[in-house]
Amino acid sequence: MKNAEKILEVLERYHGDGEKAVRGESDPCVLYAFSDIRENLLEWYPFARGAKLLQIGSDAGALTGLFLKKGLKVTVFETDVEEIAVGEKRFAGGMELSYVKEIADADGRGAFDYVVLVGTIDRASEWFSSLNPYEELVQKAKEYVKPGGCLFLAAANRMGIRYFCGAARMERGFTKTELNRMLDAAEDDAEKKGSITWYYPIPEYRLPTMLYSDSYLPVRGEFSNLSVAYDAPRYQMISEEAALNICCEEGQFANFTSSYLAVWKKDMSV
Repeated sequence: MKNAEKILEVLERYHGDGEKAVRGESDPCVLYAFSDIRENLLEWYPFARGAKLLQIGSDAGALTGLFLKKGLKVTVFETDVEEIAVGEKRFAGGMELSYVKEIADADGRGAFDYVVLVGTIDRASEWFSSLNPYEELVQKAKEYVKPGGCLFLAAANRMGIRYFCGAARMERGFTKTELNRMLDAAEDDAEKKGSITWYYPIPEYRLPTMLYSDSYLPVRGEFSNLSVAYDAPRYQMISEEAALNICCEEGQFANFTSSYLAVWKKDMSV
């Protein structure tokens, strides 16, 4: 059963009550869809009320509610009919929410204050048939950002320590170098020039309880209970906390953390 099908069933069973669903269900996809911890990833960001936001991929609406609470005009690009059904059921009557299955360049180019690509970059091959659909998706997302606007990109780190410890991989995953290359690609194109700020969600971007940045990196001893896993089976071979402590001491935390949040801001001069 696809995750979207499961979420639709759960919405019916609990009459749309996400809190009851989290308490009553053991499937990790329910936790990732309804836990309010999901919102920690971007709740802190000072979004401008009334601004236009494009969310690429619904992701069961895990962050859509946050954007609506922030007073944003939200457009969700989604091609999966069941994902759309999930969103429409969760946020019925949302006056500032719309779903689209395609975005014409004439309408989308430079049209959004914010573009969000959180946890859905691994779906790029659904939308692009090129040899490198991931880079193509990121470049297209950058085109949709207004000058001075931001693209939020979150993805798993395929070199994350937790996966060497035995955690199930949540998606394809990308290293920081790979993501940086995609965000910096076509830097000779003035329309795609911008700056990147990196954040490091802990334990990972789907259920973040801490958020570090290059201006404030963790030091030895800051981590505890990182071994909690919701995607069974997991067989822990080494201590994730001990391994990350070594990474901190050796200045390697940013390379081996579990996931990334990159905030790319388009140059105002475009």
